[in-house]
Amino acid sequence: MLELNLSPIYYRTGLNSPVPFPGLPANASAYAHQLQTYCAVTRTRNYAQFSTWCQTCELAQTCPVAQLAPLPQHGTLCITNSAVTGGGKTLAAYAYGVQHCLTGDKVLGVYPTNELLHDQKRAICQLFQTIHKRPPTEGIDGELLVVDGEFLRQEKDAGEQNIKLIEYILKRAKLVLTNPDILYLLCHHLYASSRELTGRTITAFSILMRDFRTIIFDEFHLYNSKQQAAVLWLVGLSAKLFSTVETPHPHSFIFSSATPLDEPEFAEKLAALNALGVSTVTIHQPGESHGRPVMEAVKLRLESANLRAWQGEEKAIEFLPELQPLLHQNPHHRCLYVMDAVAAAPNFYNG
Repeated sequence: MLELNLSPIYYRTGLNSPVPFPGLPANASAYAHQLQTYCAVTRTRNYAQFSTWCQTCELAQTCPVAQLAPLPQHGTLCITNSAVTGGGKTLAAYAYGVQHCLTGDKVLGVYPTNELLHDQKRAICQLFQTIHKRPPTEGIDGELLVVDGEFLRQEKDAGEQNIKLIEYILKRAKLVLTNPDILYLLCHHLYASSRELTGRTITAFSILMRDFRTIIFDEFHLYNSKQQAAVLWLVGLSAKLFSTVETPHPHSFIFSSATPLDEPEFAEKLAALNALGVSTVTIHQPGESHGRPVMEAVKLRLESANLRAWQGEEKAIEFLPELQPLLHQNPHHRCLYVMDAVAAAPNFYNG
C-alpha cells in the first residue's frame, strides 16, 4: 500500500491593478496569470491602453508582458500560460476574445479531443452569459459553432467538399471550437476553397487567419508532437502571410497548459519563429501559501490488487453504501472513482 498527501495550492487574490478584467462576479478578483494573459492580448490591439494599465499595476515590475516592446503593425504574439487544473486558464484565455467577439474580434478555440471541446463549451457559454447578459446563439446560424467530425458528417451533402463549413465560419460564427486535426486539414486546403461574394478564390486558411485574431490552443500539454509541429507551422505561416497586408492585422496565439511549456524541443521551435517577427511571452502562475484555493489537499491511498481476479465494477457498487453516508455528512466534498477501463465507466454510472 502507498499513501500520498498532496498539498493544497493557493492563488493570491486582491491584486492592485486597474485592469478591468471581465467575466468575474462582483465579489471576486482575477488571478495574476488571468490579468497577464488579458493584458497580453490587449497590447496587440491597443498598446496605449495596455501601457496605461502598467503605470499603476503592482505586477508591472515583474510582469513579463509589461517588458514587451510594441509590436509592429502586423505583429504576431504567442502567449504560453500555465496554471494548475482548476486555476482559471479557460477564463484567462477567452476573457478578451469573448468580450470583443461581437464587435469583430472572432475567436478560434482548439482542443486535443472532442470530449474536452464539448466540456469546455459549457464554460465558454457561461462566460458569454456573464459578459453579454445572454447565452450565445449556437449552430450554423449562431455565434458559437462547434466544428467536429459529427458536424462535418451532418452538414456535408453527397459530392460536396465541405464548402459549407468555410461559408459558415466566414459569415456567421463569432466563436468557433474545433480540434487540431480538423484545423490541420482545413489549413492544408483539404477542404474546398471559397469564392465568397466577390468571386475571388480564397483558401480556408486565409479566411481563418483574416477573420480570427485570437486563436487559443487549450490543454496544449495533451497535444502530440505532430500536432504541436502543425500548430507552430500555422503560427509561422500566418505571420508571414499577413506581414505585408495593407490593414493592420495582429494575431494573438494562446497556448494554455496545466504544466509549464518549457520542454526544450517546444521552446526551441517557438524561438525559431522570432525570425518571422513573432514575439513570445511566457506566463506562469506560481502557488502561494495563502489566497483562494485552486487545488484542495488530497489524500491518496493506493493498494495492490489481484488483477486476475479484478472485479472493478462489482467492487465499486459494493462500496457505494459506505461512500454515500460520507458524502451526505460532507456536502461540499466530491468522490472520484478511477476505473480500470474507460469502457467500464458507463456501466458503473448506470449502476
